[in-house]
Amino acid sequence: MKQKFLSLLVLALTLGGCVVPPERTTSRSQNLYFQVAIGNSENVRNLLQRGYNPDLPEDTYDRMTPLMVASKEGHDEVVRVLLAFRANPNAKSRNGHTALMMAAYNRYPKVVKLLLDAGADPNIQSDAGHTALSEILLTEKEEIVHLLEEKGAK
Repeated sequence: MKQKFLSLLVLALTLGGCVVPPERTTSRSQNLYFQVAIGNSENVRNLLQRGYNPDLPEDTYDRMTPLMVASKEGHDEVVRVLLAFRANPNAKSRNGHTALMMAAYNRYPKVVKLLLDAGADPNIQSDAGHTALSEILLTEKEEIVHLLEEKGAK
C-alpha cells in the first residue's frame, strides 16, 4: 500500500509540473494576449510584474508575441510597457513578420517610432522578402517612410 501511495505521489508531482503558462490562461483578466489586444496597459504591466513572459508567442498559427499584437493594433502605451519589460522588438512571427512590419503596414507612426527607438531593425526581412519599409510603401504613408529611412532602412 505504501509503495502504491509513493508511486501515485511521484506521478502527481510529475504531472503537477505540466501546467499551462500563465500567459495562456483562459481567464480574460489574467490572459496577457487578451489584455494586450484590448490595449489595457495597466493590466499588461501588472501581469508582467507578476512574471509573465513578454516574448512568449501566441499558441496560434501565426505565433505572434504580445509586442506584435500591440503593434498591429496600434496600442502605443502597451508597446511602451512591453518594451520597458524588455520585449524583443526583433522577434519574428511564424511567417517572419516583426512588430515593426506590423506597425508600419497598419500605419501607426507612434508605434513605429517606439520600436525603432528600442532597437528594432528596419532591415529584417520576412519569409516573403518584405521589410518594414516595403510594407509601408505598399500603403504609401510618408511619415512612417521618413521614420524608417531616418534609421537607415533600405
